[in-house]
Amino acid sequence: MTWRRGTGIALVSLSLAMASQPVFAVSEVELERLKQIIEEQERRFQEQERRLAEQEKRLEEQARRIAEQERKLTEQERLSQAQGLILTEQRDSLDNLWQRFEYTGDWDAMPYDMTDRGTMTLVQDVTPKPPVPVAPGEGGPPTPTPPSKDPDQPDSPEGERPESEKPTDQLLVEAGGILLPPGVLQIEPAIEYTFSDTDQVGINGFTVFEAIVIGQISVDNLERNIIRSSITGRLGVFDRLQIDTFVPYIYRRDTLTDGAGTNDAADIDTDGHGIGDVQFGVSYQPILGDGSIPDVILRARASFPTGKDAFDIDTKDVGSSPGAQTVLEEAPTGSGFYALENTATFVWTADPVVFFAGGGYTINFEANKNGSDIDPGDTIQFFGGINVALNESVSLNLSFTDQITDKTEVNGSRQDGTSFNDGRVVLGTSIGVTQDVSLLFAAAAGVTDEAPDFQFTVSVPVTVSLF
Repeated sequence: MTWRRGTGIALVSLSLAMASQPVFAVSEVELERLKQIIEEQERRFQEQERRLAEQEKRLEEQARRIAEQERKLTEQERLSQAQGLILTEQRDSLDNLWQRFEYTGDWDAMPYDMTDRGTMTLVQDVTPKPPVPVAPGEGGPPTPTPPSKDPDQPDSPEGERPESEKPTDQLLVEAGGILLPPGVLQIEPAIEYTFSDTDQVGINGFTVFEAIVIGQISVDNLERNIIRSSITGRLGVFDRLQIDTFVPYIYRRDTLTDGAGTNDAADIDTDGHGIGDVQFGVSYQPILGDGSIPDVILRARASFPTGKDAFDIDTKDVGSSPGAQTVLEEAPTGSGFYALENTATFVWTADPVVFFAGGGYTINFEANKNGSDIDPGDTIQFFGGINVALNESVSLNLSFTDQITDKTEVNGSRQDGTSFNDGRVVLGTSIGVTQDVSLLFAAAAGVTDEAPDFQFTVSVPVTVSLF
C-alpha cells in the first residue's frame, strides 16, 4: 500500500489519540478497520481536489468570456465616437451651406428643401417607372403608373404604401390589383377593336339575347366587328380606397352568311352604334403584402343597362319566303341587364417581376323583357399573369383570363346553347411618355370557341394629382 500525505496525517492523528489513552493491545481486525477508514477519507479528499480543479477551470473560462465582452464593448465605443465625429462634420457642413445660401440669396440653386431649417431634405428628381398592361378585368387595356408621392405630403396614418403600389411596380390598376394614392385622378381614353368569325350562333351575351328575341337562327357563318371607344376615370379617395367609372361608346357590324359555298349564299349585314353599358366600381385593399403574403385587392363593380339591347330593337325579314331570315334592324350595344361583379386580386412582387392572380363572380340580375322573365345566368371568372419591367420606361405583360357564363333561363326554363366560355391570352406593353402620361398596347387572342378571334387595344392614361 502506498502512504500519501493524507494517510500520514491520519496516522499521526491516530497515534496522538492512542498516546493520550491507556496502552492496551489492538487486534489485527481493528487495525484493518482503521486502515479502511483512512482509505475512505483519502478517497474523499481526492474527489474534493478534483471538484476544485473543475471549478478553477470554469472560472478561467468565465474570465476569458468577460475579457472578450470588454474588448467588444471597447470596439463599439470606438465606433460610436467615430460616428459622432462624422455627424458633427456633416452638421458643420450643412450649417456652412445654409450660411452661404442665406448670404447669396440664391434659393433656386439650393439642392435642399429649406422651408424648415430643422428638417432639411434633399430634393431628388423622381421619375416613376411606367405602368404595366395586365389581364383585362374590365375588357379594356391596362393602365399607367400614377405619379410618385410628393415628399412634402405627410405620410398616411397607416404608414408607407406597400411595395406593389410604388411607381416602380405599378400593376393591375385597371384589373383591380393596385389602387391610386389619395387625391390622384386618372383619366384613360381608349379605343379597342374586336373581331370574331364563327359558324356558331349563341356564342356570347349579345347573340344569345338576339336568338331569344327572333327565335332560331339558321346561318353558316357569323362575322362580327366591334370598335369600342371608352373613357375610364379613377380616383384615389382615401388610403387603400378607390372609385372608378367606365363609359363606352360602341360601333358594331355583324355579317351573317346564309348558305355559304352554295349558289344561294347571301350576306346579311346589321350595324349599330351608341353608348354601351356604363359601369361604376369601388376597390379596397384590406391586406398589405409582406414577403410571401400577397397584396390583396377587393373590388365591387355595378353595370347598368344604358346601352341599346336586343329586346328594344325591332326585327325585319330579309330574303324571300320560305327561306327568309328574321334579323334585328340594328345591332345592339348593350346587354339589357343589371349586373354586379365581385373580384379579388392577389399580387406578389419579386423585382423586376410581378406575379398576379385572381378570380370573381358576377351576378347578372333577372329582368322582364317583352313579357318574359329572363335570367341571363351568372358568370365565374379567373385570371393570372406575369409582368416584367425591362427598364424605367418599358414593361411587358403576359396574362390569361377566362369567363364562364351559365345558361340563360326564360320563364324558369334553361335554354340550351346559351352558356359560353370566353378564354383569352393577352400580351401587352406599356411605354412611359412622360411622368404623368403613358402609352399602352394590348393584343388578345381567343383560346375557346366562344371567345373573339382577335382583340387589339390602345389607351393613353393621364394622371393628375388633385391634392
